[in-house]
Amino acid sequence: MDHLVYLVYGQHFRNNRIPECYFLVQHTLLQAGISTCLSTEVVIGRTNILVEGFNSENVEELESKCNDRSTHIYLIATEFLTENSFNQFSNSEANKSHYEIPSYWKERYESFLRILQHCRGLFHLSEHQVDIYQQAFPDVPVMYFPHTYLPSLQMPFPSLVKKDYDVVFTGVLTQYRLDILQELEQSGLSITKCDTTTPAYLREDLTRRSKVALNLKQKESWKHPSNSRLHFHLTNQSCIISETTPVKCDLSNFIIEKDREELCASVIELIEDDLYNEVALNQHRNFAQNMPVTHYINDILSFLKV
Repeated sequence: MDHLVYLVYGQHFRNNRIPECYFLVQHTLLQAGISTCLSTEVVIGRTNILVEGFNSENVEELESKCNDRSTHIYLIATEFLTENSFNQFSNSEANKSHYEIPSYWKERYESFLRILQHCRGLFHLSEHQVDIYQQAFPDVPVMYFPHTYLPSLQMPFPSLVKKDYDVVFTGVLTQYRLDILQELEQSGLSITKCDTTTPAYLREDLTRRSKVALNLKQKESWKHPSNSRLHFHLTNQSCIISETTPVKCDLSNFIIEKDREELCASVIELIEDDLYNEVALNQHRNFAQNMPVTHYINDILSFLKV
C-alpha cells in the first residue's frame, strides 16, 4: 500500500461537517510528506482514518466497507471511557446538554465498538485515556495523537492591535459555562460565543477580535481540560485562561489556570492592566518552542505503518 491517507467524514453524527481534529492530523502528516486527503467515503484498498461519533443508522453501511482486508482503518477517539459507555460522570439535569443524556452516549459507545473490531489502531486526543482504552481493548494498539505546534494551522493575522471583544469562548454551551460567561458579562465585559455549529471562518474572526480566550469545564465535576481548544488558541496567539481541572494535559504548562472562584477576577485584571497581548505572545512562543511537530512525527508514522 502506497503512502496515501484518507480522512473520512460524513459517516457519523456530524453529518458533512469536517471534524476539527482532522486538520491537526492532516497537517501533521503533510508535514511528513504523506499525501492526506479528505473523503466522504471510506476508500477501499487505502489507509482511512475516521473520528468516532457513529450512530446505529450509519454504522451498518460503514461496517460493510471496513470488512475489506485491503482497507486499513484507524479510529480517532475523542471521549472519556466510563465503564461501558462514554462520559458518564455525575449527571446534572440543570446543565441541559448532550453530556447529560446517557442513552446518547451509550449508542455512540456501542457503535464505536462495532467499528473498532475492524481497526488496525486507535488514536486518542487525550494522553490520559491511552492506557484506559488500551486496557479495555487489548487487541487494538492505542496511541495519543499529540497537539503539536504546526505553523500551517495558524490563521492569518492572529493578533489585531485593536480588539472589540473582551472574551471569547468556543465550544458546547452547557449551562455551567453559560453561568460563568454571564457572570463576566454582568461585570461589564463584552462576551462573544462560538458553539459547535459556528463556521471556522467566523470562529477565527471572533477569536482574532477578542482579548482573552477561555477554556471552561463542561460542568463542575468535569476533570479534564480540552486539549483541542487549548491547541487552537495557543496556535493562534490567543491569551488563554483555563478553569483549573484536577487532571492536566501536555499543554497545561503553557497557559494560565485559575480556580472557578478566581477566574472572573483574573480575566478582568488581565484586561484592565492591558497585559493580554504580552501574555498571548509568551504563551504562543513557549508552545512553539517546546512542542514542534518534528519531535513527534516518527512515532505517528510508525504507528500508521506509512
